[in-house]
Amino acid sequence: MLVQYAVLGAWIPLLAPHLKNLGVTPYDAAWIFNTNALSTILAPLVWSQIADRWFPAQRCIAGCAAIAGTCLWLLADQQHPANLIVGFFAYWMFQMPVLSLGTSLSFRHLEHPEREFGKIRMWGTVGWVAASWLLALWFNVHPEQTGSLSYSDALRFGAILTWSQGIYALTLPHTPPTPSAVPVEGRWLRRSVDAPLRALALLRRPTFAVYCVCLFGAYVTWPFNMQMMPLLLQKLGLDRSDLLLVLTIAQSSEIMGLGLLSFWLTTLGQKRTMLLGLTAWLGALAALSWGEPLGLVIASLGLHGLYITGFLIAGQVFFNRQAEPDFRASMQGVFLVVNGAGLLVGNLLVGWLRTHVGDDYPRAFCVALALVSALMVVFVLGFRTKADA
Repeated sequence: MLVQYAVLGAWIPLLAPHLKNLGVTPYDAAWIFNTNALSTILAPLVWSQIADRWFPAQRCIAGCAAIAGTCLWLLADQQHPANLIVGFFAYWMFQMPVLSLGTSLSFRHLEHPEREFGKIRMWGTVGWVAASWLLALWFNVHPEQTGSLSYSDALRFGAILTWSQGIYALTLPHTPPTPSAVPVEGRWLRRSVDAPLRALALLRRPTFAVYCVCLFGAYVTWPFNMQMMPLLLQKLGLDRSDLLLVLTIAQSSEIMGLGLLSFWLTTLGQKRTMLLGLTAWLGALAALSWGEPLGLVIASLGLHGLYITGFLIAGQVFFNRQAEPDFRASMQGVFLVVNGAGLLVGNLLVGWLRTHVGDDYPRAFCVALALVSALMVVFVLGFRTKADA
């Protein structure tokens, strides 16, 4: 967890400023961010079937990381939008399965996932923060590196971490494929994708379907943060050299939330924990919709970690509870597919809004605020667990 999220923390916070420095238009930037969404829809279902049925999960992670690191290193020298779109799509097609398989591997080896996963996942956030701080130190020691093309160093740093992740994956506990617990009949194609199909069949459960709808809507709003938060902070006067350090406030609160996740799930239950996360996100978007002063925007970052922990990571625990052991990798793949579909819509929406509002980012954040308000109503009315009955 520490290594795989350090990879992302090394360069994702700087991607929006990097693209702006390269002169990439908001529309092209939206498609570059959407390579994450497209790969999130396509890659996990394929790789989760492979891990559930054909190859050990740790070897899948190692192979994907080797290719992803190479893609990221090559992307550091690219400037044309078309090259960036193709390159990032290739990168995410191999990096995204690592996130899905890392989670499913954890659940396979934890005796009590509901109590233990939060503490394990916390180290992912520590890795994100550590990578961001190391890169911030690099930029402070070499202030000239905050120029127009030097953010590419972040991509190279991420590539080195990705290769390290692949090597380390080979030392993880052996996680062999699990034979299907249900006989699979029919043509070879159905047998080849039986695990993802069984995961998708759980959409027939009303509570599971409601959470998937809310998860999709929540991820529609996430690109508002990814694309515009760094730009809003810079517009309000935050120095470039301090940008990475300030953005890690979100991860710092996430560490606290992950430490408390098992306590929340035990005392508040699944629904109230998720509602706490959604409420934190609503509060953060309200502050961003106001858009000033700088102190208020920075303070809103503290709510991001509570949202990620309470709604998204608690949701991964919820997903794991719904699945049988023989298709849990595919279950986490479905989780990523839903968030990928949301990111696809959200990135295009943000790109369209930015072409209309320009640098008036708070106006765009108002759209996300309205959407999350509606999602809270749907979640409160539609999400039911045994504890709520």
